Amino acid sequence: MSLSTTEPTRGKKGILAALMIGVFLSPINVNFTSVALPTMHDFFSVSVEDLSWIGTAYFIPTVVVMPLLAALGQRWGLRRMYILGFTLLSIGAFLAALAQSFGWLLAARVLQGIGWSGLYPLALILIRKHFALSQQGEVLGLWESAVGFAAIVGPLLGGVLVASLGWPSIYLGIGAIAATGILLGMVYIPEDKQAEPTDTFDWRGALGLMLTVLLFLLGMTRRSLPFLFLGTLALGGWVMMARRTAHPFVQPGMLKNKQFIAAAGAASLRMVIGIACVMSLPLLLEGVQNRSPIIVGLLLPTYSLFLFLGARPGGRWADRAGSRPPGLFGFALMTAGVLMLVFVQHGTGVIFIGVALMIRGVGAGISQSPFAKAATAAFGEEHTNVAAGLYGMVRYSGLAIGSALVGILLDARLANYNSSGRDAAAIPAFQELFLVLVMVGVLGFILVSAIRNDDTLGEPALILPTEAANG
Repeated sequence: MSLSTTEPTRGKKGILAALMIGVFLSPINVNFTSVALPTMHDFFSVSVEDLSWIGTAYFIPTVVVMPLLAALGQRWGLRRMYILGFTLLSIGAFLAALAQSFGWLLAARVLQGIGWSGLYPLALILIRKHFALSQQGEVLGLWESAVGFAAIVGPLLGGVLVASLGWPSIYLGIGAIAATGILLGMVYIPEDKQAEPTDTFDWRGALGLMLTVLLFLLGMTRRSLPFLFLGTLALGGWVMMARRTAHPFVQPGMLKNKQFIAAAGAASLRMVIGIACVMSLPLLLEGVQNRSPIIVGLLLPTYSLFLFLGARPGGRWADRAGSRPPGLFGFALMTAGVLMLVFVQHGTGVIFIGVALMIRGVGAGISQSPFAKAATAAFGEEHTNVAAGLYGMVRYSGLAIGSALVGILLDARLANYNSSGRDAAAIPAFQELFLVLVMVGVLGFILVSAIRNDDTLGEPALILPTEAANG
């Protein structure tokens, strides 16, 4: 398969294969685990609230550790850190398969999350390093198409494994896939040298950022005001510390780069819309419209299928015309798809909903790689690692925001309409949720408008003068 007008070398195809396995592992992990939750609920005899920590224990480390592992790729080598990510994920998966207690399982899930947290940003860096800028959009599109493919096959394959071999089999499968990634990484990803002196790494700044993000994520996922308050205090302390450090983990000017803020913010809002629809549509279709789980299971993959189909064309478009046009078009389609859901009634047919999912999926696929390309191209090469880590962190934080949004809005509005969420009285609550997501889409469209349409020039981060930093 040609990646662009110039056929890539066998080595580049091998690099891309290793990177696609990495990005494939997170959605397949999530889908496998979701299918197995009822079985694990019975096996460990825990409450539904405790059961939710199986997902949280994976998701939070994934987001929190991303910037650190991306930066360590520059310090210790991209190949070494990428293979380490696969290794930790593989070990965590095999340990999960052996879990006999709920605490053991959660610890293994944390290890899986830490392992995968490096795979996403390091892949962005490796793509920028080993592929020409003129073909990076298409490469990113091919790479991220693995996300859509995983979302298509994950529920079915996970269901077969759980039904035939039990829930531990899903983690044995994940561990085996990660082990394949280790082999491909060792064979195809070239050795690289560390590019940063060992005495300038700002460990305090890295750990401070991780603590800040951790507190905010706990606040959003647990709907805890104390955690959000502590996160705000930690953020203020982290900013003050960065301003007084000669070589801060995140250069202050990086947070003022309009290109990066627009691309990362748009990517996060894209995830907000995605996870909010994934969580709310089954509740609407099964709980309110009384659709069978089989119909819902056949309908929902429509989104993933068209995301998969739209990913590569979106990347090619970004290579030809810059990131802004496909980003704008993608957000317009996503918003139109969600707007259709605003008009869903109790008797609305599955064809109408399927068309809405198709339109939203195409938009999500087309806009997927342009944002990653714009964000990593926003800075000079010396800041690529930190930029990729921050981009991944901001992007995947959208999952926490979207999840919290669904919980808060549906709980409040269902109570307002005196509905349990399982009758026709609940319809307005879902319509209002989708209307809020339409506004999120409009905000994303505005952010994308700020992306510079020339991805070929990176802006260096603004660095505080040494005397100011020391003062």
